[in-house]
Amino acid sequence: MKATSAVLFSLAVSSFCSLSANAQSTVYYHGSVLTHSAKSIGGQTYVPLADVAKALSCRVSSTGGALSLVSATAASSTAGGANQVTGTTGNVGDWFFNGKWRFKVIKVDRPDTYTWQYYDTAGSDSPSSPDDQLVVFYCQIKNGEQRADEPILTVHGLDNQMTALTDDQGNSYSPIDFDLRGGALVPGGAKSFNVVFSVPKTAKISQLIFTLYSYTDTKATNVRVNVPAQ
Repeated sequence: MKATSAVLFSLAVSSFCSLSANAQSTVYYHGSVLTHSAKSIGGQTYVPLADVAKALSCRVSSTGGALSLVSATAASSTAGGANQVTGTTGNVGDWFFNGKWRFKVIKVDRPDTYTWQYYDTAGSDSPSSPDDQLVVFYCQIKNGEQRADEPILTVHGLDNQMTALTDDQGNSYSPIDFDLRGGALVPGGAKSFNVVFSVPKTAKISQLIFTLYSYTDTKATNVRVNVPAQ
C-alpha cells in the first residue's frame, strides 16, 4: 500500500495541466496562489496537476496509465444513511475552498474557560456542566467571490447548517458560541473567528463538521476537519 501511494504521488506532482499562455512562475486562482511552480514550455504555461487538484478540492487518481481528477467530496462519502453530512475532508491548518469561501482551522484549544476576543462587549464561555470541557476552534474565512458577501457564522444558523463536533462513538455536539465581528467581506477579504463547543470530558472528538454558506447564497457546503487527539 505504501509503495502504491508513493507512485501515485510521483505521478501527480510530475504531471502537468495546460493553462492559458503566461510566462509568470506563480499562478493565481480566485485571488489566491495556485502554484509557484508554473513552467513555460513551447509558449504554453503548465502547472503541476497536484496543485490544480488541490485548488479544486480534488485528488489525483491513476488508473491504467490515465490520470483523473476525483472530487474529494465524493471520495470522502461513506455509507451512513440518507442524512449523513459529506464534504471535503482535511486537517487542522488545511485550507478548504468551495468555489466561494476559503476556510481554515488554525488551531484547537481546550481551555477551562474561553474569554471573548472579537465581540464588542467583554464576556466569556464556560462548560455547560461540571462533566463537560470546552473545545475551541480558532478559524479564518476568506471571500473567494468577486463581490462582497457575508458568511453565516452563528449558533442559530439556517436549517441546512450542520456545524458540529463528532466523536468516535458517532455522537454530535452543536456549538455554544461563535466569537467574531460581524459584517461583509470584500473580495479576497478575510475574517478571524472562533467557534466554542462544550463536550463531555470523556468524549474522544474525531472531527469538526463546518458549514460554509452566506446570506446571499444559502446553498451550503460542509467540510470535515480531523481533530488531533488530546
